[in-house]
Amino acid sequence: MTEKGYAEVVPEKGLGIESENGVWSRVASLKSVTIPRLELTAATLAVRVNDVIVNALEIPVGRINFWTDSTAVLRYIRNTKSRFHTSVANRLAVIHDGSGQDQWRHVPSCENPADKASRL
Repeated sequence: MTEKGYAEVVPEKGLGIESENGVWSRVASLKSVTIPRLELTAATLAVRVNDVIVNALEIPVGRINFWTDSTAVLRYIRNTKSRFHTSVANRLAVIHDGSGQDQWRHVPSCENPADKASRL
């Protein structure tokens, strides 16, 4: 994750989905956006990409885990008592509708393959 963009990495082994090594990337908006907000947007993209993949598969899918190196995103996802600004609340709604809190895990930045893609 950088101010310039973010990336998603999906292991494509056995999925039959065409992508550049299972990597999706996006360029950040020209407006000034904080890293935690970009991380939250990347988490939203992960849920949406997962939905596309699961719907494209013609086999039952077991447990799915989502990984992020952002502790801020994990706190947002697990915080069900606070109210957030509209943009944050909208992203959290997508995440909560498409995943469960227990599906989200932390990965150290040095082990996160999406970090490598976002720094290209």
